[in-house]
Amino acid sequence: MKLEKLRIGLIVDDFKVYNWIFEVISQISNSNDFNLKLVILTNEIPKNKKKNLLFQKFMKYDQQKYSLNQDAFEIKSLLDIKEISNVESIKLTIKDDEFIPSELNKYTVPELDILLKFDSSSFIQQFVKFTNYGVWTYYFGEHNGLQPILYGVQEFLENKNVTKITLSAWINRIEPKEVILFNSYSKTDKNSLHRSLNNSLWKTVSFIPRNLKELYQLGPSEFYSKKNQMNSAPIIFYDKPYKIPNTLNLCNSILHHISRKIELKITDHFNFHQWIVLFRLNKNTDISTTLFEFKRITPPKDRFWADPFVVYKDNTYYIFIEELKYDKNKGTIVLIEMNEKGEYKEPKPILEKDYHLSYPFIIEDSGKYYMIPETKENKTVEIYECENFPLKWTFKEILFNNIEAVDSTILKHNGKYWLFTNIKENSGTFTSDDELFLFYSNSLINGDWIPHPQNPIVSDVRYARPAGKIIQREGRLYRPAQNCSKHYGYGIHMLEITILNEESYHEIKINEILPNWEEDLISTHTINNEANITVIDAKIKRSNL
Repeated sequence: MKLEKLRIGLIVDDFKVYNWIFEVISQISNSNDFNLKLVILTNEIPKNKKKNLLFQKFMKYDQQKYSLNQDAFEIKSLLDIKEISNVESIKLTIKDDEFIPSELNKYTVPELDILLKFDSSSFIQQFVKFTNYGVWTYYFGEHNGLQPILYGVQEFLENKNVTKITLSAWINRIEPKEVILFNSYSKTDKNSLHRSLNNSLWKTVSFIPRNLKELYQLGPSEFYSKKNQMNSAPIIFYDKPYKIPNTLNLCNSILHHISRKIELKITDHFNFHQWIVLFRLNKNTDISTTLFEFKRITPPKDRFWADPFVVYKDNTYYIFIEELKYDKNKGTIVLIEMNEKGEYKEPKPILEKDYHLSYPFIIEDSGKYYMIPETKENKTVEIYECENFPLKWTFKEILFNNIEAVDSTILKHNGKYWLFTNIKENSGTFTSDDELFLFYSNSLINGDWIPHPQNPIVSDVRYARPAGKIIQREGRLYRPAQNCSKHYGYGIHMLEITILNEESYHEIKINEILPNWEEDLISTHTINNEANITVIDAKIKRSNL
């Protein structure tokens, strides 16, 4: 059942809000599907004013050192949004963590479908009775079901690899209960708390508009029935609440970060990091997992080689890779030819543009080879056709324009083409590693690429970014994905795709590849298999001497 316009209310401390909250509300106000009806001002003292002095100074130093063009914590006025000036507002006073519901009874509260809670108070359930479909709010980290928005400070101080963000709904006027609408995991920036929080917060901007649109299109019954599937597993809450760090915790964290930076500087003085390609020839066509037996193809010290994709043709393995020369800092696509004995030639240039190229994904279709290199720097997803294999590739068409997408990977399955790609939706975020989007089409060329209704199908820095072509074995599909939680391209997860159709997508983790089979390894982020060869890449620590 499609709804009429959703009637939206806001709960904020004041009309002055953080930049990321301003952007969420701007997107809602610009939609034809939603109608802003009420702003509730709680007049709660913002939590950041309660931080200890050392923490305030640390944050100020961190913010100055890692200044950003788009700061999620910049203060903006909601009154600058045209629609807000025409919306009814109610001022409540919350003192000493005491909420008096009778205060709202002084006002005629318009009928609301959803209340979006952005204020600093811990009161959620008390507002549910004023809505038809619940109160929505954000949580950072594991929460006990009662905490308000508390940003991912704990993850930074505890040196965790990821920061969890949850969009949650409190529904049912009689007995309020929590329903998780969306979970996401971002990489914790271990050098800067300010930068780490910004990356996480800018990503959250899309969560509420996406889910409101889904609610509007599906109707509340189907929407919450779908979301309840996410809540079928038992949720374990941690007893320890999130708190502003005390002086001792903060001092320990600062000392840890200082010592870590000193250690890295000493290491980097004597060494540099370089991506290399590795391969193993098998007796059968199965993907090789004995990584310690792989042979290395190591580039000169002035460049790196990564993202290997392989085509087997005419008794020859054609390995297409990204080559980046450090002095130019721009990727190009080159080719290594290898015979069935594992003997290979020097790389040949294949494709170079004015902008960076990498991840040379290759697909064969109707007897022709096509390449979709990463062209994020040009804000496109481009496809090239091979006119004379393997050396001559010509531009065919742009699949997507005005997009920041990386590592596009296509699977032909059940008569359709499925395009997996990581997209950075909000310009304030620093990375494209977090969210995987899926599109499908009836044709590869001149196709009408339809976005999957579950987009993003993955919102987790540990599993989102593609790490090679999708492997098809005995009717089952396996998707290699980069684990970018520790750092970019740290390792590879192998996931089995269990559901893939126009309505649903689901995958489960099978195993993982970590850079631990040799002592000098730091990362590994692409794996491919064709005929009797498996290729992989790895970042190694190499001496400057």
